[in-house]
Amino acid sequence: MRKINYIGLGFAVTCVLGLATQAQADISSIYGKWVPVEYQCTNQGYPSDSVFSIDSRQVSFFESSCDIIGAQYTGVGSAYSVTMSCSGEGDSWQNTAIYARTDTGLLVYFSDGYGYMAKACR
Repeated sequence: MRKINYIGLGFAVTCVLGLATQAQADISSIYGKWVPVEYQCTNQGYPSDSVFSIDSRQVSFFESSCDIIGAQYTGVGSAYSVTMSCSGEGDSWQNTAIYARTDTGLLVYFSDGYGYMAKACR
């Protein structure tokens, strides 16, 4: 007969219920136009294809966009977990990414083992 780890099971249920009952987070602190720090917002006077924008409904990139399904505060600093439904170049996928603002105003992005820092475009 297999033993059940009730402490582990209780912790998992508490985490799931906690996430399920949290209200949609206000992510307005990450709204705006951004570009990874190693790029510029413009390229010879034209908007750079590295620029992406975030608003209340979606995250838009040069050749793809993601509709925001939900956002939860992670409980750590200014980090939010944002769940999205994305499409671009004939494909569609689901994505969950972590976005956070730094004390210096940069935006940190992390998803699926990949991350970068972005600066605001004015």
